[in-house]
Amino acid sequence: MRQLKKRSQLDRFVVRLRIVAAHSLAEDRQRLVDLCEHRWEFLPPATPSEGPRLKPVPLLPVEQVESAIARIRPLLLKDDGISYKQVLGALGENLSSRDREELALWKEEFEEFDPTAKAGRPTKPHVPGEPVTNTRIGSSWLYGDLVHADANRQSFTSRSTPEFVFAEAQRMTCGLMLASLHTLDFLKGLHEQAAIDVSDESFARQVTVAAREWAPTLHAVYSAEEGTAFPESFDDPLDEGWTKVL
Repeated sequence: MRQLKKRSQLDRFVVRLRIVAAHSLAEDRQRLVDLCEHRWEFLPPATPSEGPRLKPVPLLPVEQVESAIARIRPLLLKDDGISYKQVLGALGENLSSRDREELALWKEEFEEFDPTAKAGRPTKPHVPGEPVTNTRIGSSWLYGDLVHADANRQSFTSRSTPEFVFAEAQRMTCGLMLASLHTLDFLKGLHEQAAIDVSDESFARQVTVAAREWAPTLHAVYSAEEGTAFPESFDDPLDEGWTKVL
């Protein structure tokens, strides 16, 4: 029977979800829905002499999508111990049947946009002419151009424009962010009902930096004549040449 290794695993999972939720892209959920549900649509010709066009998809700033997927990525990696597959799979065994049904919805939402959930990692280059899924295209940007330089993944989009590849990566990223937000909402509710063993601290601790400037708090200040030797460690006592001024 699978079990969460310890409470800290679920704590770390919650903290990671909160890190994702603190991203600027998470501020507008409807925008996330619109972008991850995007489908290419034909527009009628502007004039009888023109051909049909595709409706453009809005593209987010590249750096915003890059930073978003960086926050999400530990939820996809088995090695970090907090992948959604590991945590949600084990968590479901300890819930009521009703809660398990809802949990399954959010797990499926992750799987819909997880680049390796269904197709797995490509082990050989793409063969021209073979079909390619949208998620495979999006993951080509993530693993082929962003966090890795995977030649196999790059081969799936070698004939595509960077804008097309990025549009699919954007769709994938927005979908994964929505799955993270929905799962966080669900776990908050379970925590409030005392239905899961997770610490209050994981929902309360600071997970990001919002300050625009910062300086450490001074607890003591010492001065000495120029040329006085510094102690080798902050733990070492100061010699007589040092005078406390604050």
